[in-house]
Amino acid sequence: MKDTQLNIAELSLEELSGEKLDFKSFIGKPIVLNLWATWCAPCRRELPMMANSAKQNPKVHFVFANQKESASQVSDYLSEQNLSIEHVVFDKKGELARKAHSIGLPTTLFFDAKGTLIKTKVGEISSVELFNTLVEMQR
Repeated sequence: MKDTQLNIAELSLEELSGEKLDFKSFIGKPIVLNLWATWCAPCRRELPMMANSAKQNPKVHFVFANQKESASQVSDYLSEQNLSIEHVVFDKKGELARKAHSIGLPTTLFFDAKGTLIKTKVGEISSVELFNTLVEMQR
């Protein structure tokens, strides 16, 4: 599912640190954008695997966009799970999810180095599917 309304270069969201993350600074490398929430069981299952993939793939920007939860909820959850993730942002009103036509969580959006949406995965992604998509993105 491709969405012409979602322009990644125009996207700016608040990070867990409180700073703004401007996605235009990521153009030039592929981007994996994962929409998730702490209450979502499939999100909780895939998050450690995706965080590990982010560390193993420095040529790809991974961003984890929490859906409508507070910074304290997310921070507490990440601490409890012993997860260290570089880019956690907040889609406080669900606008990103609407623009991406996300019908459920988790949703993972894959953008090429030019910022073009090339794939959308709704539902939990397997490590094999993620690996294969990352290989495709970097060709």
